Amino acid sequence: METKPPPILNPSSEKKITEDAQMVADLVTGLNMRKKDNKIQGFSVLAGCLLGALVGLIWGYVEYRIVDANLIGPLLVGFLGGALISLLISGAILGVYRTFKH
Repeated sequence: METKPPPILNPSSEKKITEDAQMVADLVTGLNMRKKDNKIQGFSVLAGCLLGALVGLIWGYVEYRIVDANLIGPLLVGFLGGALISLLISGAILGVYRTFKH
């Protein structure tokens, strides 16, 4: 029995395959491989972390009158909370944007 070698893909058909795979990832599930989307989400999460840390510092000082080294707890809570919230919001916005773009 003779086996056929796999077809050789030219670069244009290879690009089409990755575009199709990315469309499925956008609309159904999967990893997003778009550098632009990943940069947008990365900067959004970084901004959310910084904003959350600032809110945590202010909250720790105003609510509990914490100063100096004791502010590390509210700072970390705000940082992690900002990271989580900004990750969810930026992911949802990118998901909605990509759904309507297709």
